[in-house]
Amino acid sequence: MNMANNRTSRMTLHILFIAVISTVCLCFAAMQAPAFAAKTPGKVSNVQISSVGDYWFTVSWAPAKNTQTYEVQCKKASAKKWPKSGLITSDYDLDVSVNYADTKYQVRIRGINGKKRGSWSSVKSLRTLLPKPKAIWAKSITNASIEVQWMPIQGIKEFKLTRFDEGGDEIDHVIVKGTSYEYTDLGDAMYYHFELQSKNGSKLSVPVFVDLNTFGDDNVLEQHDYPYAVYYTMKYFTADVSFNAFPVLYDIYTDDDGEVEDEGFFYPGVEVDQFSIEKNRGILSQDYGEMETPVTSDLTLQKGGTVTAPDGSVLHITKLRITAADSNLAKLDYYYELRDKIKEPYLRIDTEEDRPIYITWTCD
Repeated sequence: MNMANNRTSRMTLHILFIAVISTVCLCFAAMQAPAFAAKTPGKVSNVQISSVGDYWFTVSWAPAKNTQTYEVQCKKASAKKWPKSGLITSDYDLDVSVNYADTKYQVRIRGINGKKRGSWSSVKSLRTLLPKPKAIWAKSITNASIEVQWMPIQGIKEFKLTRFDEGGDEIDHVIVKGTSYEYTDLGDAMYYHFELQSKNGSKLSVPVFVDLNTFGDDNVLEQHDYPYAVYYTMKYFTADVSFNAFPVLYDIYTDDDGEVEDEGFFYPGVEVDQFSIEKNRGILSQDYGEMETPVTSDLTLQKGGTVTAPDGSVLHITKLRITAADSNLAKLDYYYELRDKIKEPYLRIDTEEDRPIYITWTCD
């Protein structure tokens, strides 16, 4: 009886072992099935260039059958060979960055499903736009004139500068071969919208713009060059909520090889003859913030005048210089967006007694 039971047990174990092996094989086969069953992706169709810039474009296409991801390849039209690999995406559109403005490019797309590659789509051609100016800003402002300025662009010899009134209607436009232009006889406190475009024959770039006002009195904003920097002077400055009156520059830093390390808008220093701030709008401090007191009444300071320090001493003012604590370069489309990044503009008051005083205020 025991021998029969042993034979039965061995047979049962044998059957269970075979069952386990079979199950494992079936599971392994099931796991491998998708790889062996992957189908070749269909050919990508309906390739469209939906938008074009100076150093970029957007390409879109219709979904292809049996496709998990897509490979997008781009080359200059003059290049004989396509790159060895392209950009991979699972979307049906892609923003592509390129190295050259005003240049003809070609683009093609194919589907990918596992290790299978589909056929390339038909080739779509496009031409990038002229390089867009980096920015436009005020070089000088009076109560009757505005001079605007911009950076040169390699290969661009002309710019189109268009002026609009406060209602958005075009007043005039000029073609400029330099990098600045002055409008005169404008009148007090006049608002204008300026748009600047690169120009080459009939081709125009995407515009950059700035909104500026003439001053309402004999105030003057002027740009000056240090040996290695730029600063402004202004007769009168009021610490307002918007900080609109503060000039903004665009700059590009390059290394010894001419490669761009950083670029963007920033607030340069502004030396003023007179500074005004309303009560409860700022904080007066000395010794780099060690002693502070609120501005409890309307305050106007003048170069050559005096200031009462938080410790009660009366100091003689030699220079009033405004800047912003956060003056790092900011890459923005419109420089008034920089106001949102300025948390604490401040006035430095230099004195004959060599004891600098500071006034800080907050921009809303």
